Amino acid sequence: MDGSFQFGIEEEFFLADAVTRGTPGGSLDAFHAAVHRELPDVERELLQSQVEIASPPTTRFEEARSVLSGMREQLADIGRGHDILLLASGTHPLAQWSWQQKTEKARYQALTEEMQMLGRRNVVCGMHVHVEVPDPDRRVDLMNRLLPYTPLLLALSASSPFWQGRATGLAAYRLSVWGEMPRTGLPELFRDAAEYERLVATLISAGAIKDASFLWWTLRPSIRYPTLELRVAVDLRQPADPMTLKAAMQG
Repeated sequence: MDGSFQFGIEEEFFLADAVTRGTPGGSLDAFHAAVHRELPDVERELLQSQVEIASPPTTRFEEARSVLSGMREQLADIGRGHDILLLASGTHPLAQWSWQQKTEKARYQALTEEMQMLGRRNVVCGMHVHVEVPDPDRRVDLMNRLLPYTPLLLALSASSPFWQGRATGLAAYRLSVWGEMPRTGLPELFRDAAEYERLVATLISAGAIKDASFLWWTLRPSIRYPTLELRVAVDLRQPADPMTLKAAMQG
């Protein structure tokens, strides 16, 4: 294996009302329609008050940063025209989970129906990093070897000290919210790709999951790409400052 790895980064953002700073209370159809026209690669997320951007595969950190920063700026510009702000944070400081509207997408609707209260309370955002590792056994080996570093990556990106308008006393409360969902947290240790695939096949045959994309571990092999996906971080480039968030809540 050489030292050149393609990678891609996915970032999820909350939307905030420009006046109240809470999640927007009215319809977001006009905003999402404008985003779709101007930035067709931007994805809808589980909630209507969320969006997701992604960088194309690259081997250059500078390129990924430039693409993501540019998309952030474009989204922010579109949002200003609709009195909407963009927020990069693990949880939305003021959002009330019971007020959120789900995105009308088959996967999200099915997820909410299956998870019930857990799915409705899942008001969190994250950052996912895909690194190309063509060999399946290498992917599983790297997943095992990265496990000791996941707490450090979480600590470096912690940006969720508030939940439902309250200070939690934790820097990364997102982990507690996400932890309510099944099949989250750290993956098991696997000897090789075959052992991992046996677990996936067993869960599918038992009716526990439809496919491996329903394994929401902090590290997992992707089923769409030949990559290992890191899912523990929120935003390593620009973690939210708790004092700034507190000031926003009070202002």
